[in-house]
Amino acid sequence: MLDLILIYCSISANMCVDLRPALDPPLAGFAQCEAAGRGGDADFQAAHPGWHLRAWTCTVRKPPELPA
Repeated sequence: MLDLILIYCSISANMCVDLRPALDPPLAGFAQCEAAGRGGDADFQAAHPGWHLRAWTCTVRKPPELPA
């Protein structure tokens, strides 16, 4: 499984945020993740018109850590 990380930056402020959108179904391959990254997050973009998608990346999802 892969996580998509989107990096949005504010046009007016010197600030960026990382978003990890919950995707259903989960991304199974890098080609699928790449396609999802190109489109960004339409809901975030609609709600935050002063922000732009600066970059995105796909990472392998780490399994949750078990308590010691």
